Amino acid sequence: MSPMPRPSSVSVVLHWASAVLILLAFLGALRAVFFEPMCCGGEKRYFFLLHAYAGIAVLMLAFARIVWRFFKPWPKAESPSLISRFVSLAHILIYVLVILVPLNGWITVSAAGCCLSVPGLGSITELDLIEAHRPSGADAYELHVTLAWTLAALLVVHVIAALVHHFLLKDQSLSNMLPGRKWQKPSARDGTKYSSTKNKVK
Repeated sequence: MSPMPRPSSVSVVLHWASAVLILLAFLGALRAVFFEPMCCGGEKRYFFLLHAYAGIAVLMLAFARIVWRFFKPWPKAESPSLISRFVSLAHILIYVLVILVPLNGWITVSAAGCCLSVPGLGSITELDLIEAHRPSGADAYELHVTLAWTLAALLVVHVIAALVHHFLLKDQSLSNMLPGRKWQKPSARDGTKYSSTKNKVK
């Protein structure tokens, strides 16, 4: 896979903020729900709320990232390869799941009610949009788990690919995504030309 030039600093910050929140959401879910069937009481309730609020924050950041990329698109390869197109598709799937998972989680807690209610979060099932197809809590939960583990698998592949770039291919793909790092031009061995809205790197 070809390395990409460094995106804007705002994109980098939003990327890592999303990564931290997704990790918190997964850890909260594993502790509150996945390993134990109930989250109604005591400590597990706090982990469930951590999962819920982190998920809503991930959803809001996802929309923020989409809006930001509309005004500040990432540089793209002038002659994208088949692998780079596959990577772009994987990124799109990640974005889709990052939106669908918390939305489905919102539907799940709205349909289940009871102790799964989240203070400050209204019921999405009250919207006319889904009134005709109101899901059951069990069905929504099963879909939520499936989507979440699919997202986790894609993110694991994403991390492995970044590590392969850094340690095996020894390019700047990972380094350019680290907060506080200045953009580094791809090395001659990369052999890839890039363009952006403001400049071109060859």
